[in-house]
Amino acid sequence: MERNTRRGRLNRVLDPEASNVTLDTLSRAARVLGRALRVGRV
Repeated sequence: MERNTRRGRLNRVLDPEASNVTLDTLSRAARVLGRALRVGRV
């Protein structure tokens, strides 16, 4: 698990105004936070 993620990078991923975040980036951020990313259709 990556623990050396910079806080600024994580803040950009968690920014609700960010529109250019990829699923790969979200998945990596979830791993850093000890969470899992689940994607589905509604």
